Amino acid sequence: MVLFAATAICLMIEAPKYFKDVYDHIVQANDLSETYRDMMINMHDLYLNNVNLKMNEVMKVMAIVTCLMAPATVIGGIFRNEL
Repeated sequence: MVLFAATAICLMIEAPKYFKDVYDHIVQANDLSETYRDMMINMHDLYLNNVNLKMNEVMKVMAIVTCLMAPATVIGGIFRNEL
């Protein structure tokens, strides 16, 4: 019983520094997970920005084609209905 009490006292003295070490590792893992989350959010935003840029380029081409074809469509519609 005396040996157990001595071991328990020894563990009580040294336990806080081990708990602090475990706590530090948990905080470090939490910070790392937050960093990875932020990186993934930034990568997702970058992907969405690239998709929007490509869509804007396509919309620009479609607007040019529409501006070129609209007068011809109107003129064709007018003369077709007259006949």
